[in-house]
Amino acid sequence: MSHYINIKISLTALLLLSGCGDPIEHHIAQLIEGGESAKKAEIKLNLAKKTAIDPLIRAFQNPDLPSRARVSIAQALYRLYLRETDERVLETLIKGLQDSDTAVRTGVATALGDLRRPEGISPLINQLKREKEDAVRLEILVALEIIGMEGYQGTDMFISQVNTEKLTAPEKDRFTVTLKDMALQDLSASLHLKTLEWLEILAEEKTVEAERLTLQADLDGAENLLLAARDLVPDSKNVNHKLGRFYYDNGEREKGLKVLAEVGTVAFVPQLRQPPEIDGSLDEPAWAHISPLTELYQCIFSMRALPIEGKAEIYLGYRENNLYIGVKGYEPTTENLVAAVTQRDGNVYRDDCVEIFLDTNHDYRSYYQLMINSIGTIADSYSDGNSRTSQWNATYRVATRVAETFWSLEIEIPAPQLHNSSISPGAVWGFNVARVRIANASEYGQLTPTYGSAHRPNRFGFLVFE
Repeated sequence: MSHYINIKISLTALLLLSGCGDPIEHHIAQLIEGGESAKKAEIKLNLAKKTAIDPLIRAFQNPDLPSRARVSIAQALYRLYLRETDERVLETLIKGLQDSDTAVRTGVATALGDLRRPEGISPLINQLKREKEDAVRLEILVALEIIGMEGYQGTDMFISQVNTEKLTAPEKDRFTVTLKDMALQDLSASLHLKTLEWLEILAEEKTVEAERLTLQADLDGAENLLLAARDLVPDSKNVNHKLGRFYYDNGEREKGLKVLAEVGTVAFVPQLRQPPEIDGSLDEPAWAHISPLTELYQCIFSMRALPIEGKAEIYLGYRENNLYIGVKGYEPTTENLVAAVTQRDGNVYRDDCVEIFLDTNHDYRSYYQLMINSIGTIADSYSDGNSRTSQWNATYRVATRVAETFWSLEIEIPAPQLHNSSISPGAVWGFNVARVRIANASEYGQLTPTYGSAHRPNRFGFLVFE
């Protein structure tokens, strides 16, 4: 009862002040009152001038005011700071991280993230360590992500990524220890995922440094960094793929392939007893003894590999000098499949389609890309590592089949068509397959995740001919 009386008294006092002609106090009173007037008050306060700082700080620090009002005031203070850069605002928000109200702590974490000021990093990390509420911890991790976000122009698009350059070494150490501890706790699903995503970011930094040491011929130092990265996220596809590649490239081929196989980024291609009929059907003797690959991952700008929602099967085999690939993609219905492109080398990527990437000389730079839609239209291109051209064309045999709940394709790729490449037992190519869904879902699923851009041959999986 007493808490209710305090709120009423505070509201009455603010209303009296607003009656004296102070618009800021009037807007704060409207926030407290709620309803439609509160929405209009939020807009007014978000545009307030420097004279609003003191009354907004007083109202924010009043624990008797409703949570929703104080969260709105935190947002108003954040926007006011962007215009006026008054350090009192930043100090107030930082202190708000330890408020007794969970909603207020969450709102403050959001505001500090939106400010993107390095002064907010250490308080956020400190609060993360002592915080018990998953909702607040999740918002702190998001805030730190926003503070560290930067963008750059990639080969094909503008890429956003998170780094930790704004963190001091002690901050990064405290942050890492806290995250590792959190990863072992019983967290909500969203917080657990965000924790692993951050650990992947920290691990990726170690792998990048390992690559630098490798170029300097410090192989022991590189291996130690890669192992330290794996210690942060033992099941990381990214880290384990780089570790396997490191061993493979530096004289430990079998050890490298073993690591890659354990994490699922190497595909072993068996010799087929007989070539398949290229008719789009995978229910035939040639594929009968082939176990399809079924685990595909989203191509998103996150270092944590996330499975796709859809279902697909990828069949691989070779005979003599031909690589055979079969793909079956399941759909709730195929009546609405997008298959508008009929011209060779048209924009097949806009249709429901399959993409195949082949780095036949395994230099992690040059590669071929083939795209096939559900009516068998092909677009192919070649990249020499510097530029990509669709003027290059090869000859394939391809066929597709559309059923009620799936569509499938078969393709025969003659190795000599790929700049006189050849296939032999033990040969290794760079390789990836992607299934692009347009009609029933917006989804780009990859056999080996390349983290945001499919055109990263240094992140392709391995194709080993048995």
